[in-house]
Parts: sequence; C-alpha cells; structure tokens
Amino acid sequence: MLLAKDLHASVVRKAYKARKPIPNEVLADYPEITGSVRESFDEPTRHLKSDPGYLYHATNLDNLGDILDTGRLKVFPPYHGTDQTAWPDGATERRNYWSADASVVWQFAPVEGRAVILRARRDGQFSRESAGDWFSKKAVPIKKLEVLKDGKWVPLSMLESVATDSVREDAYDRAALKELMKDVRKHATPKQIKDAWAYKTRGVSGWNYEFHGPKDFFWHGQANSLDDAKVQGWTSWLNSIDAPGYGFDV
Repeated sequence: MLLAKDLHASVVRKAYKARKPIPNEVLADYPEITGSVRESFDEPTRHLKSDPGYLYHATNLDNLGDILDTGRLKVFPPYHGTDQTAWPDGATERRNYWSADASVVWQFAPVEGRAVILRARRDGQFSRESAGDWFSKKAVPIKKLEVLKDGKWVPLSMLESVATDSVREDAYDRAALKELMKDVRKHATPKQIKDAWAYKTRGVSGWNYEFHGPKDFFWHGQANSLDDAKVQGWTSWLNSIDAPGYGFDV
C-alpha cells in the first residue's frame, strides 16, 4: 500500500527529472531523489555534515558557471535578490554570506535553478555577525573554493570546463557578450565593469532578468540566459550614453 509520502515522492521525482522548478525546502526532504538523478554536482540538503574549519555557501549552476568564468565568488549589495535594504547588522556594503553549518545553507540557495554547495576554509577574509553568520566584504578567489561533486569536495580550480546545458549559458550568448564587451571597455572603467551584475527575478508572467550597470543604470526584461541579459543590459547602457554605433548614432 502506498503512503501519502510515497505518492508525494513520486511526484517530486518526476518533476525533478523533468527539470521543473521545485522549492529547495521540498528537495531538502528527499535527498534520495536528488542523489539518484544528480548530474555530477551535489545539491545542498539538511543532511550534509560540516567539517571543522570550513564555511559553506549555497548557489546554483548558473552562478557556478559565472564563478568559474570570472575566477571569483562576487560580493553583492543587500538588496541583491531580496527586498532588504541593509544586512542584519545594519551595514550596506557588498558582501557574500556563509555558514559554518553545511546542513542549513540549502535554505539560502537561489529559488530558481539547480542548487550546488561551495565551501572555503575559514581564514582572515571572513568576519562573523553577532547572529552567527559569516560574511566576506571581498570577492572570494576561486583558489579558495571547493564544490561538492559526486560526494567529494573538489577544488574549483581543478574544473577546467563546465560546458553543459545545465551549467553554462548558450554558447551563442557567451560569444555575443564577449564581442560586445570590446565596445563596453571603450566607455566603462574596469571597476564599473567588475561591479556590474545581473540575475534572475520572478515576475508576474514568469522569470525575468535584471542588469545593474555603471552609475545605478538599470535594465530589466526577458532574456534567453544570464549572458543574454548582460548583452541586453550593456547594450541598453551603451544606448543611454549615445556611444558611437549605439543610441542616436545608429
């Protein structure tokens, strides 16, 4: 006789295999499902064990691709992907957040996309809030990061390529962004380019993208991938400053 939980597990398994969005709090109750169909990278669950001296951070495959491409885990303002205007301690500078407890970070994974878990050895780069969470005010270099892959912690610096559909955006969007950045570098400073960022956000009709560029420039709309959103965002920025070949100069 099937129990209610068995029926629910069957539904979750089918949705997971079909790559449909499933809340992380639901997946956390079914490690056997995510483990049976995982694609190399393990997902964070409430059953993960922590190792002394390490801090843990949850993200998703899209962001993992960005970390591998840029060589660092970036810092973000408190309103990145949230509706808060300041961090719990009242600060507003850019940060990334960590926990010494690997079993809780699944709660902080992006709501969309396949979640993955990273860790870094705790050192002087990280500070601790009074509530117990850890954070860094600087981007964490890839040489410090490890990802849980097939049950083992693997240094990200050893992953030469993650060119799969579930990890890297479409190659066309990547090439288009690379070409566009040649023009962007003519008008934006290295710091402005480094500080620009884009991410997915849920809208009324589904998932949309946001791009945040120099001097509080903002673009939002639909895109094929994170790279496509950056292409559209940077293109809009170039239009806004009437760069040669863009805006009214076209």
